[in-house]
Amino acid sequence: MDKRIRTSCTSSMLLRLVVGMISAVLAVTAPVKASAMAEQDAGALELAGEAAVSNPSVEVQEEASLQEQDAEHPGIELVQDAGSDQQVDVVGGEVEEELVDSGLQAEALADEGVSLVVQGSDSAVMPALTGSAYESRTGWKRGLAQDGSLVLGSAGDGLALEAYKLQMTQGELSCKAYAQKAGWTTWKSSGTTIGAAGKGRQLEAVRMKLSGQAARDWSLQYRAYVASRGWMGWTQDGAPAGTTGFGAALCAIEMRVVPKGTALVAGGGDAYQDAGLSASAHVQAVGWQSAKRGYDVTIGTMGSSLRMEALKINRPALDLSGNVVYRAHVQGIGWQESVKNGALAGTKGKSLRIEALKIGLTGQLSKSYDVWYRLHVQNLGWLAWASNWHAAGTQGFALRVEAVQIVLVPKGQKAPAADGQNVGVPFIKTFKASYQAMAGGVWSSRRTLGVTGSKGGPAVNAIRMRLPAGVESDIQYAAHLSGIGWTGFSDGDAPVGSGRTTVEAVRVRLVGAASRIADVWYRVYVRGVGWTKWACNGGDAGTTGRSLSISALQVRVLSRNADAPSSDSAALAYECLDSFGPQLKKDANGAQKRLRRSALRTPWPGAALCAGWVELVYEGAGFGMINGNANDLYDWYCKSTNVSDLKVGMIVAVSTHTHSYAGWKWGHVGMYIGDGWVMHSIGTGVFKMPLTDWMAHYGTTVPPKWGWLGNVGVA
Repeated sequence: MDKRIRTSCTSSMLLRLVVGMISAVLAVTAPVKASAMAEQDAGALELAGEAAVSNPSVEVQEEASLQEQDAEHPGIELVQDAGSDQQVDVVGGEVEEELVDSGLQAEALADEGVSLVVQGSDSAVMPALTGSAYESRTGWKRGLAQDGSLVLGSAGDGLALEAYKLQMTQGELSCKAYAQKAGWTTWKSSGTTIGAAGKGRQLEAVRMKLSGQAARDWSLQYRAYVASRGWMGWTQDGAPAGTTGFGAALCAIEMRVVPKGTALVAGGGDAYQDAGLSASAHVQAVGWQSAKRGYDVTIGTMGSSLRMEALKINRPALDLSGNVVYRAHVQGIGWQESVKNGALAGTKGKSLRIEALKIGLTGQLSKSYDVWYRLHVQNLGWLAWASNWHAAGTQGFALRVEAVQIVLVPKGQKAPAADGQNVGVPFIKTFKASYQAMAGGVWSSRRTLGVTGSKGGPAVNAIRMRLPAGVESDIQYAAHLSGIGWTGFSDGDAPVGSGRTTVEAVRVRLVGAASRIADVWYRVYVRGVGWTKWACNGGDAGTTGRSLSISALQVRVLSRNADAPSSDSAALAYECLDSFGPQLKKDANGAQKRLRRSALRTPWPGAALCAGWVELVYEGAGFGMINGNANDLYDWYCKSTNVSDLKVGMIVAVSTHTHSYAGWKWGHVGMYIGDGWVMHSIGTGVFKMPLTDWMAHYGTTVPPKWGWLGNVGVA
């Protein structure tokens, strides 16, 4: 390479004088330098000599701002500097000439790593770098000066760096590295080994920076050569270079000191890439899936109806403190304790589904990033995005999580796109409907579980209902009104009915996301008849065409396909008297009507004679005398528990009950007279009682049954 020296001189004699002075100085300093190099660690050899081999050019430039100085006092200072760009500034006359001579002693100056600056100038000395690296299988190898840069390691030979050392003249620098299985080291100063030489743990990324005065005047620029990727882009002043999380070895580092503000060399792409999060799921019938890595990962399955049973999430390998923490809501367990960084959340080998999750960040990670996540849930699909420890999934609906998507974004960045989203909220917890009934122009207290209205109260004129906020669903309701018929469905707590009508039947249903994960159950109390069976999801509860009003209402929201609510009154098992209820008196035939009239006029026979009373009723209707105790009649003639089989004139009996000694020994019996009423003889007389109440009171030991006394063919 040509050696060019530009200088301003008054004569060629002055130039020869300067070169001679330099040669004299070198003659003195070279032995000292050789001795110092011999005393240094073999793993961190100085590179002053090699700088000239790779880049032997020496450039001596004129500074126009300097004043002309006396030729006898050239003002030259020699400075030892192992940098790659060696400068000699000489002040003289105004004549400029270029000397091109590969044998000039200026080349020897570069070989020794010397920089010359003009005394009294404002220019700082550019710091020079030296260093060495420990390569796998070959050991320590000193760095090479190359085109103004220092290169540690070897690009393209596939040998991973395990450690390195750096030193710098004219200032201090600090370094750190990301080592396989060890993570990021702490910052270490000049001359300290970074990494673990000979331990087989490859380096994958580095960070370097100047400090003190040097950091104000200069920048340290560097790039990494990564196995299977090649040279990556340039970065500077403490930013990471290389990769983390991919398991890719760092094979070489190129670095250079440049004046502050010098632009980075273009090309090479990103200077640093991190693999991001690592997450894996344990799936029903599959087991552990392969881990997914990245800043946007999806684990689990979709479209296979398989439950996720456990998961693990590892933090990214970024040089930031903090952890990824997460916890799972598990079938039959509830919310588990939080875990972090690759620990198992959920269960394995117990066939228990995960139903909800929370994921968060701590430390510097939480200050630099947000974590967003959403769950693919049975019957619902993708829910909306949750972030930073907010719950996602469902609770109380027995629904499995099938897949999870996790995205790490810079702090404050908006939520990821809602592609494929099926539900507009991230988390749905068991909720209750709120409902009211108006009777006599007055609205009852609002209920979420119990009965609104009163079993023995006035007829209900109107109803209204609503769901809590945040469910992203609604409850709709309709009523069959006296003299009008069925209304359309209403929602949002709008009243259905008015003070001029009475409610005879109702229909209730859920819409939106709730309809895919929950059932709405409801029942009404028909005046003079009793409670209907629980109806579900838009079915009819009550009566139509019978002029029978309701006086009370109860509504429950339960998880999809759950059993119907239990009945606190043990139950009249029908939804709507039109289709499923016991026979109404108006539908009775002639023989049944005779039995009913006989019941209304048959007197009380005395205490403990309930069976005797029904036998007198049948005899009074022309069916002859049939004898037996109540438990006999239960065993002989009562065969059905299906209310749709219950006809006017049938006896209703239990073989035992717990309310009296006589009842425990002989049971109890009455007769159904239609429209939900039973007549029976007890210790103080003959009374009517709603069928539901009779069954609730006497059906404490055995289920009430019904049939024709003597198996007579009445209807």
